[in-house]
Amino acid sequence: MRDRWVRGRLAARRILAGVRGERADAVPLLEGDGRKPRVADDRGPPFNLSHSGPVFVLACGGHGPVGVDVERVEPLRDLDGVATRVFLDPERDWMNAAEDQHARLRRFYRLWTAKEAVMKYLGTGFALEPSSIALEPTALGMDVASVDHAGWDPDAVIVSHLRLGPGTLPATLDATPAPGTAAVGTIVRHREPGAEPDADPPIRPWR
Repeated sequence: MRDRWVRGRLAARRILAGVRGERADAVPLLEGDGRKPRVADDRGPPFNLSHSGPVFVLACGGHGPVGVDVERVEPLRDLDGVATRVFLDPERDWMNAAEDQHARLRRFYRLWTAKEAVMKYLGTGFALEPSSIALEPTALGMDVASVDHAGWDPDAVIVSHLRLGPGTLPATLDATPAPGTAAVGTIVRHREPGAEPDADPPIRPWR
């Protein structure tokens, strides 16, 4: 776990250095509210990172905060118990309506990454209860219906979803998917002035 944390921070420095046009060791990082990493000076950019096993994701924001979460799709002990604690009834109903167990597991992680991305966007971490975030599945992904937090403005955010797997690229971020790895994730980011609600940021794969 510690090794992944260190490698993630080193990778973040390299990527951010390219955005900022400077050496990686010159990028000043620190932990902000909710232990959310951030650049320590005013040059930015806002960013957030997530890793799950061999999958590493870093999403950069423009003029506002960003939160990202990615999870490998793998069996989870006591899936139903966890779902009962963190999902609302309509969310569990949607998860349980999947056609098979693998699809049900993928829906679990789709719900979970959306909730955690919201928490990371807001910088609250788990101080914000997952059950205070209400999600609404749609044909295109997952809408955030409501969040019981004063800092949440639904008109100021864009929610994007990604899927990583063999031969795929993530739809909005720098990432290092391992061959054969299936993962899902969610990015919540500040809506840029004039951006359409469903606009996607540019794809930029990183190796």
